[in-house]
Amino acid sequence: MEHAEWRAYHGHFIVARKAGLFGRRRYEVWRAGEAVASFRDSIKAELYIDALTGR
Repeated sequence: MEHAEWRAYHGHFIVARKAGLFGRRRYEVWRAGEAVASFRDSIKAELYIDALTGR
């Protein structure tokens, strides 16, 4: 079973998962049950959501 951490951010969810052979973290942005984007850095994921929402 896969393990992931998530948190809400301005109406979206940021899901942190370990990916790859070396366990690098990937941060996926989810909205309305659908994956919208994927980033290597949580800050970039937050900035992406801010740009989408106009904040």
